[in-house]
Amino acid sequence: MKLRSILHFQVFAGIVCVPLVSGEVLRLTLEGFVERAVAKDLSVGESVYTQELAEARKVVALAPADPEMSLSYGTDALGNDEGERAVGLNLSQSIRLPGQKKALREIANADTALANASRREATRQATLRAKTLYFHILAARERLSFSRQVSDLAEELATFVASAVSRGEASGIDAGQTKLKSLAAKQRQVAHEQELIELFAQARSLLRTSPDDEIILEGTLAFPKVRPIAPGKELRWRDRRPDLAMASSREQRAAAGLREKRSARWGTWRLEGFMENAREIDAPGGLEREKSHGIGFSIEFPWWGRLQGEEREAKAELGVASLRREILSESIIVEIQGATRREEVLFQRLSDFRDLLFPLAETNGKDALEAYSQGQISLQQALQVREEALRLRGEYLDLLLEYHLAATNLRAAFGE
Repeated sequence: MKLRSILHFQVFAGIVCVPLVSGEVLRLTLEGFVERAVAKDLSVGESVYTQELAEARKVVALAPADPEMSLSYGTDALGNDEGERAVGLNLSQSIRLPGQKKALREIANADTALANASRREATRQATLRAKTLYFHILAARERLSFSRQVSDLAEELATFVASAVSRGEASGIDAGQTKLKSLAAKQRQVAHEQELIELFAQARSLLRTSPDDEIILEGTLAFPKVRPIAPGKELRWRDRRPDLAMASSREQRAAAGLREKRSARWGTWRLEGFMENAREIDAPGGLEREKSHGIGFSIEFPWWGRLQGEEREAKAELGVASLRREILSESIIVEIQGATRREEVLFQRLSDFRDLLFPLAETNGKDALEAYSQGQISLQQALQVREEALRLRGEYLDLLLEYHLAATNLRAAFGE
């Protein structure tokens, strides 16, 4: 008996002492969701290292060239064997011409600007992906709630028609049609549940959360309080697009590279200094020593054929970079015009729903309830009016999602 009590205590203690593993509860608004998604985005993280790499290359490019030093020792072992020995020290320092210095500085600055623009572009793309996913999750959550209401209403209508058939007030065709609507509504509800699960899985991957973490998104899709406003010409909205800034930086780098190739026409200049100590042991007059030192310039001229080829290559790279920048600038203008028009059309449709369709649907619903209470229409007709109102609500939800995505794309087109 005593042994059994001890075993029971050990089993109870083991159950109680099992650690409860629970994840973190993440309550995220749109701003918090976007901030975390951008911070966890791989392309944004890579752009940080790209920026550091560009800064390091800038330091290397602007640093003076490394000096060259050589030590030599010579003898006349293959000569007349007069015992000649010589030790020499040579030191040379490459000199960059003013045009080459300026070109290298412009290349380094263009690389830094390109890295900064690349980071801004990665952040813009990550923000756009996060906002799009956030709005899709909000819409899926509301769509699931709405589908549950539709399913309950369809089941209620099917039950009413089935009872009406038993009383001889409705036909079997009506019962079959309403039952089919009820089953279809159930299937849509299951599909919406699956959609929401998949979207939350994408959110976990985007936010890089633990499997035990719980994600709670705050907010609902609502009629827009503030619409995106296109920046005026005085704000130079073209400069706010980081992808266009990247194209401009590539063009500047290509132009500086062409100038650097042209500056190489004058060759590579070096300032040299040398010092030599020679002695002849078997000289006629005895041991003789000879010391010499001096400074001088040396110029290493390039092969003109290779130089012309490098200049043509640099000129072609500049042409490609300029063409890409021009095409991108034109495409951005078309993108902004299309996004602006889409936002305007969707906002007008939303306004029509709010100001025209919803008040009329609400009025029809009240009239149907009053007519049913007075015995003018059947419950089936009253439920059908309610079903039509729910259908309009579903269309409005889809339209809300389209508008918020369109407004997000428009802001991204402005460079936000």
